Amino acid sequence: MLSRFARLWRTSVAFKLSTPIVVVGVVLVVIIYWVVRSEGRELTQKSAVRLANLLVDSIVLGAQINGSNSNVVRLVNALGVYRELEFVALIDERSQTILAASKNRLINSPQSALAEYTLALPLQAKIDRLENVYFIEEGSRYHMAARIKLYDPATVSLRDMTIIFVINAQKASGELASALNLTIWVLIISILSMLFASSWVQQRVLFRRLSKFESLIASEVEQLTGGKLVRSDGDEIDGIQANFLTMLQEKHEADVEREMALEAAEASNQAKSDFLANMSHELRTPLNSIIGFSKRILKTQENLDERQVHSLGVISRSGEHLLQLINDVLDLTKIDAGRMEISPRPTDLTQVCRYAIEDQQEAAHSKGLRLTLHAPETLVGEVDELRIRQVMLNLVSNAVKYSEQGEIVVALRYVDDAIEICVEDSGIGIKAEDQKRLFKRFEQFDMQSRMQIGRGSGLGLYIVNEFVRLHKGWLKVESEYGRGSRFYVYLPSKAVVE
Repeated sequence: MLSRFARLWRTSVAFKLSTPIVVVGVVLVVIIYWVVRSEGRELTQKSAVRLANLLVDSIVLGAQINGSNSNVVRLVNALGVYRELEFVALIDERSQTILAASKNRLINSPQSALAEYTLALPLQAKIDRLENVYFIEEGSRYHMAARIKLYDPATVSLRDMTIIFVINAQKASGELASALNLTIWVLIISILSMLFASSWVQQRVLFRRLSKFESLIASEVEQLTGGKLVRSDGDEIDGIQANFLTMLQEKHEADVEREMALEAAEASNQAKSDFLANMSHELRTPLNSIIGFSKRILKTQENLDERQVHSLGVISRSGEHLLQLINDVLDLTKIDAGRMEISPRPTDLTQVCRYAIEDQQEAAHSKGLRLTLHAPETLVGEVDELRIRQVMLNLVSNAVKYSEQGEIVVALRYVDDAIEICVEDSGIGIKAEDQKRLFKRFEQFDMQSRMQIGRGSGLGLYIVNEFVRLHKGWLKVESEYGRGSRFYVYLPSKAVVE
């Protein structure tokens, strides 16, 4: 029994919480029962003494009216109407005989005959005052004795008498005892109900949630450890604590491994960036030579036939395309490494837009496209001229590349505390689902158009977006598939318009 109690105390929070409540409840029940029973006993005792005094007064008063022996016997017999009174006797102290008794056969018998019915005989020696009731308690009975003086008409004198009662305490305090018993039971039921309610609330509010939390922690630990669940010899809280500490340890180890993997990935990425940067620098020198020599030969084409001129043009355009790809890769490595910096200074943005249009004029003319600039004569802004020039070249070249007819308009204006540059084309447009991924790296759309126009690196618009972001600006695109696009560049408004 003790071992089971110890095991429950060690392994169950519910048992730990319920045990003190039960112990306190039992102690309260015992205390209340003892207090109520003590009060009831005292009240019963007072009730018995009060009844005895009433009976004594009745006999004394009746004897004063008529003190003959026959009348005294009638008075004693008349006391039988009290159901609480089990026995009564009147002893003549001078003759030590029974003058009257509720048992008529005891009349005129020696007082020793009362020993069979009462324990009150020894009280005679203790009585020191008239009509003062003395008693001995025996279970539910009170054995009482009192000394009185009765008038004897035969001798015309007062006789010393001892009156003895045996009163049933339960009958004497019947209604009171019932009320006390009812009170005790009400208190016991109330306390038990509170214990049950407390246990129910604990089960519903605390233990059920605690069990769910324990299961949640255990499930998390099983996932982290591959099914190795920590078993605790303690209660539910000990189990939660053990599994929670295991979970923290596993998460810490996972964080360390993740940090190590991240450092390795960053080192690998840095090595890749360094390699690409070095290779790009190595490739740019021969490419510049190829482009330069092809253009020089094209300028002196008197001795070249049409096929040779076409081939040199292909060499020059391919070299420029490859050089642009290399420049994009260099910019990407700088952006990824966080080494891309800008140097803002006052720049005429109208001139930057004009330069982008002039650069693409030949390509647009070859496709029958019109390039138009709507801009003030001068609009000066605090920007990095080289990076914004790259932005405009990329946007205008894309507009030319993806347009087959119509007009490309570049508009520059100062609006809402910002510089707005808009490049509008009449090209193939962009699908709505593709616009969300437009400025991500290596994203390309419309496979059919790429097959017709050519495949790019997928870095142009990503780099454009990064350059604009470095200026604390933003990009916006509006496009309807099949009907053209509008790209908006917004830059901070440190602008001077003329």
